[in-house]
Order: sequence, then structure tokens, then C-alpha cells
Amino acid sequence: VKQTWKDIATVFKEPMLYLAALVYFCLIVPSYAYAFFAPTIISQMGYTAMEAQRHSIYPWLATMGFSFIMAATSDLTKIRLPFALISASLAIAGLSMIITLVHSPVPRYVGCFLTAMGLYSCMPTFICWMSLNFSGHSRKSVGTAFVIGFGNIGGIISSFIFPNNAAPGYKKGLAICIGFACLAFLAILCYACYVRYKNGQKESESYKQKWDSLDE
Repeated sequence: VKQTWKDIATVFKEPMLYLAALVYFCLIVPSYAYAFFAPTIISQMGYTAMEAQRHSIYPWLATMGFSFIMAATSDLTKIRLPFALISASLAIAGLSMIITLVHSPVPRYVGCFLTAMGLYSCMPTFICWMSLNFSGHSRKSVGTAFVIGFGNIGGIISSFIFPNNAAPGYKKGLAICIGFACLAFLAILCYACYVRYKNGQKESESYKQKWDSLDE
């Protein structure tokens, strides 16, 4: 069946699309920001050159392992919400450690682990969940493209909130990141409530009759 402009337009009438875009946008801001504050924390620990490069890799190795565990467990249980919330909570905890423990580089470095593990497992968990909730090829392709495309605009914000003269504390930038991570947490809950509401609607007789009246 050929996809028409009318089919595409109907996707943009769905509130779920904008809730999902908000969640991803809020996660992208601190995710992109990680690249701006992590090198400063590693240099605070006294590492330079190859040692600095090596220590920058460890949080990503932990993130890879954690993401595999979260993905496998989420698929096994066939639920996404708890895993998205756990990941978002980890990111908030990590960012909170980084902003408060300015003169304690090792705990700040631990905060980098939590931040990366939380953000970079929450995003794929949510995108998978969101994509599954867009039924049909048209809704799935347009909806997923819009959410990811709009969400990545958040990277523009990240590039302006970590000026060099704010190092090593980066109070303002980190506070903004925590705010967006908390907003993502709340938006995920709102998204879950909306999905539950839509599922309830689909159980009603009026919805079933309307569905049965549609063409192939």
C-alpha cells in the first residue's frame, strides 16, 4: 500500500508523538553534554595523554555492559517502563554527584559512570518502546524519524552551556542537565500514562466498531 501525505499527516495528530519527542529531547541534552565535562573531570584526577584516553574509555565499557543487561532483561520481561525509569534515575544520581563533589575528582569520575550508563541505556530503551507503540509502517517510520530528528536538536543546547571559564565546576551547565534529566523522568511517566489510557480506549466497543469499519 502506497504511503500518502494524508497518512503522514495523521501521525502528527497523535499526542504520543510529541510526548516521545520531549522525552528524547530531554535525554539528548545531558547525553551530548557528557563530552564537554568528562575530560575536565579526568584531568582533575591528574591523567594526561594516553592515561587520560584510557580512563575516558572505562565509563563507556561499563555503559556497554549495562545496556546489554538492560536490553536483555527488558526483552525477557516484555516491559520497558521500569527500565527506562531506572536508567533515568541513574543519570540523575550521576549528574548530582558531579555537580556537588567539585573538589573530589574520584567520586566525580564515578558520577561519569552512572551518568553514561543511565543516559545511554535510557535512550535505546525508550526509542525501542516508542517505536513499538507506533503501529504500521507509516506511523513507525514517520514517528521514529520525527522523535529522533527533533530530539537531536537538544545537542545545540549542550554546546552552549559549558563555557571554558566555568570549569571545573560547570554549575550552570550541570544544573541544566539535571533539570532536563528530571523532566525526562516525568515525561516518561506521562508517556506511560497516555499509552495506558490509549490501551483502555482500544478495549471499548465504540473503538472496536470504528476499527472494524476501516478498509484493509
